[in-house]
Amino acid sequence: IIFVPVIPLFGYSVIRIRMQRIRLITVGQLKTPWIREGCGMYRKRLTSLAMFDVEELKASKENRPQRQIRDESVRLLESFGGEDLLVVLDERGKDKTTEEFASFLSGQKDLGLSITFVIGGAYGFDDLVRERADLVLRLSVMTLPHELSRLVFLEALYRSLDLARGGKYHHS
Repeated sequence: IIFVPVIPLFGYSVIRIRMQRIRLITVGQLKTPWIREGCGMYRKRLTSLAMFDVEELKASKENRPQRQIRDESVRLLESFGGEDLLVVLDERGKDKTTEEFASFLSGQKDLGLSITFVIGGAYGFDDLVRERADLVLRLSVMTLPHELSRLVFLEALYRSLDLARGGKYHHS
């Protein structure tokens, strides 16, 4: 509930603003200080635009990449739970412009849908995750380290939510 002045002479009125629930599930913790700082800045900014939460899963301790991918993918899907729209951030996904992403987010909000985004670990995802996804998005045509992917995604999410709200952060 937010209190906003209707007419200064008459006091305040109560307006309910429905905020979209957006969750990010990632594998691994942020270790690089400047990335951790940047992610913290965007997480703070996002709280004014959505009910935003980040869940970090521990990286697999499997020693073979294929086993590590499978272990992390299974745990990602278990953590997801299945109630939200699932968007996988993967180099094999579709490209969206900032405007298209803002429109997508706005459309899901209008439908009352919560969204869970997932970023895989160092070796990416198993096909299980991509097959379960409602949408697979690509952040870049180039491969990005998963820590940097998180920072790039948080900035893109903030930019798109602010654009959908009519904010001035994005310059066309």
